[in-house]
Amino acid sequence: MLVETGGDCHAVRRDLERLVARDHGITHTTLQVDHQPEKVLQVAAPGSGVTPARHCEDPHGPIHRGEPHGH
Repeated sequence: MLVETGGDCHAVRRDLERLVARDHGITHTTLQVDHQPEKVLQVAAPGSGVTPARHCEDPHGPIHRGEPHGH
């Protein structure tokens, strides 16, 4: 799923997880939510001081790991 540029991709993922759990009883999901690409390509000369917009610093969702064997 793509979220508009500047949108809260983490909130969208959480809302989708709740909807799937509530409406379909699915409690373990793997959802890929990302930002749609910028409509305008920004090009800058090296050393110009212009930096491209950064993507989210946070991973897109919780990381589920199973119990270690023997526990």
